[in-house]
Amino acid sequence: MTASANASNVSSDQYVLYGSFGGWNVGDEAILATVENLLSIPKIRNTGEQRKFNRTVICTRVREGARELYEQNGRRIVLAKDFSAIAKALRGRQLIIGGGQILTGDKSYKGLIFLVILTTMARVLSRRAIMVGIGVEGVHRRVAKLLCRVITNNCQRVDCRDEYSQEMLKQAGCDAKRLNLMADVVLSKAIAGEHLPGLVDDSDANNLETLESHASELPMISVGLHFAPSRSYASTDEMSALASTIAEAFPDHTVSLVSNDCRAGFDEEMLTNLESQIQHPRIRFCHFDYPDQVVQNYARSVCVVSVRMHPLILALIHRVPVVGIRRSNKVIQLSQRVPFPLHDWGNDPHEHLIDLIRVAINGPAPSIDHLANLAASSFQSATAESHS
Repeated sequence: MTASANASNVSSDQYVLYGSFGGWNVGDEAILATVENLLSIPKIRNTGEQRKFNRTVICTRVREGARELYEQNGRRIVLAKDFSAIAKALRGRQLIIGGGQILTGDKSYKGLIFLVILTTMARVLSRRAIMVGIGVEGVHRRVAKLLCRVITNNCQRVDCRDEYSQEMLKQAGCDAKRLNLMADVVLSKAIAGEHLPGLVDDSDANNLETLESHASELPMISVGLHFAPSRSYASTDEMSALASTIAEAFPDHTVSLVSNDCRAGFDEEMLTNLESQIQHPRIRFCHFDYPDQVVQNYARSVCVVSVRMHPLILALIHRVPVVGIRRSNKVIQLSQRVPFPLHDWGNDPHEHLIDLIRVAINGPAPSIDHLANLAASSFQSATAESHS
């Protein structure tokens, strides 16, 4: 029996979803929308004061305006600091954690400690949690390994999005029988061609204008940025040089620099700095108000270049060719599972990058069907087990 069949045979409002949600990061919002689609959660559109909810989303913090959009689409928000509300939400419901890079232990143990508490609460109040499409990074120190063992032991099943994450949990001493190899849930293509629910206010005329503008522009090559206080894979100067190199090599194209995370100190800060550095008529700086706009930008591109994984995934599910910049383990692992090219910025000559982009533009995007099937089938197996 598939996850869809299971979802339709049980009462609504049965899931509690936890991840890096709250309207900040396009990759995480794509994950949330994908998980909801794979769970076959019915779509709700609340327009008045009386509101119905059919799932609960736990958020560490919520971007201004995102709560209203979440609630309009039937998502009940519970803040991670409100353990009383979390306990109430968990009773009788299945906790789904992920996907995304959830287990990180190189900078702080705060996130891991919260997951210990959350998975323990789920185990006591309802049933063991399910982790889907989980990414792992920085689990090297003894305390981080211990916390990961507790978290995974609290879970019914842990589906890792790549071999790197799975191996890191094994090295941490986690029970290998609980660890399954999946793929990033967004690769399931469950949201391909759709607007992401809860991210776009359809009544916002300015938003619709932004989404539909530039239709008559030159073909667009998009560069997905990555900047974070704890870990960044390319500096502002490197991104400036990369964008300028692409723009000069492709005089008949526009180059769009895209912020994927609007939090202060993240991608948006890098994009603002780039805007002050670069003066080029064909380089655009894409400060989007809604994650859905980012997805549509990638879908309209003729090629997407990024040091970040989710811009590449969002392009691939819309059959847009990509070129990855070899910096992060996530991108390297993905390139080993999907045959897209990698450029080593700083070591390979710039001409190598231009050649890769040119070949990508002139050829079809690589197929992700095998990973789409893996992501969907793993997810269905996990949720089927929870209802058996």
